[in-house]
Amino acid sequence: MLVIGSSMTEGILKIIKINELFTDEERRTLMICGAAGAIGAIFRSPLGGGVFVVEVLYRSSLHYTELFPAMLSSTMGYVIYSMVYKSTPFFQLPNYLPNVFNVPLFIFASILAGIVSLIFINIFKWTQDLFNNRIKSNINPFIWGLLTGIVLIFIPKVAGKGTDIIQELITGQMTLGFLMLIIIGKMLATSFTVASGGSAGLVITALFLGAATGNCLSVIVGAESGLSSSLVIAGMTASLAGIANVPLAAAIMLVEMVGLRIAIPATLGSIIGYAIGHNRVIYGVTNPDHWQYEYMNKWKEDDRKLKEH
Repeated sequence: MLVIGSSMTEGILKIIKINELFTDEERRTLMICGAAGAIGAIFRSPLGGGVFVVEVLYRSSLHYTELFPAMLSSTMGYVIYSMVYKSTPFFQLPNYLPNVFNVPLFIFASILAGIVSLIFINIFKWTQDLFNNRIKSNINPFIWGLLTGIVLIFIPKVAGKGTDIIQELITGQMTLGFLMLIIIGKMLATSFTVASGGSAGLVITALFLGAATGNCLSVIVGAESGLSSSLVIAGMTASLAGIANVPLAAAIMLVEMVGLRIAIPATLGSIIGYAIGHNRVIYGVTNPDHWQYEYMNKWKEDDRKLKEH
C-alpha cells in the first residue's frame, strides 16, 4: 500500500499535467502524502499511517516538513474510508485492562517477537540472495511460485493477508505445534513471494508473526483470555517495530487498530522490538529487479540530493 499510494499520486500529477508546477521537494512530499493516505485508510490508523511512512524513509529522525503533511494525509484517507466503509478498529479486543504485574510477561513476549523478526529478516534476505544473486535464471519466478504453492498446500492458513488468523490469535489460543507451523510457513511463503518479484505486504506479515509469537507465550504460561490478547498485541508491536524499524509508528498504529487499553504492551513492544531489530532492515532489500525496490530507492536518492543542495 505504501508504494501503491505514492505511485498513484505520481500518476495523477502526470495525467493532469501539473507536475511542472511543483518543485522536486514538493512532488516528493506529495508522493509521501499519497502513501500515508493509503496506509491510514487501510489500517484505519489516521495518525500512525503518516508516522509510519516518514519513519520508513528516515530511520534516525523525523522530518516535520514531511511528517505533518503525511499525518494530515493519513487522517483524510481514514476519514474518506470511514465515509464508505465501517470505521471500527481494525482488530477487536476482549474487555481487559493490563496491570503492572503482567509487565514482565509483556517484556518477554516482546523479546520473543523481536527474535522471531530477526529470524524472518535473515530468511528473507537469504532466499533473495540465493536466487537473485547466486542462481540467476529466467525461471526463478516459476521456482518461487512452486515453492510458495508447496508451502500453502501443507499450511493453507498462511495464505492471503492473514488478518482473520490474527483476529483469532487475539481473541483465543491455538496449539503450540500449530503456532510454530504457521510462523515457519508465513516466513517461507512471504520470502518466496516477495523475493521472486511478486507484490506482497510486509506490514501484515510482521503483525502475523508477532501475533503468533505472543500466542505461543500465552499457551506456555496458560494465560486467560484478556492477558493472552495483551501478549499477542505486545508481540505484534515488537515484530512490526523490529521488521520495519518504525518504533513510534508501531505503537501508534496498534493503539489505533485495537484500542487505547493496550497502550502498555504496545509501547513496551515497540521499544523492545526496535532495540532488537534496529540494525537489520527489510525495506530496501527486496528484489533489485522489482519496481518496488526502484521506487523506494528513488525516494531515498531524491532525499540525498535535496540535502546536498
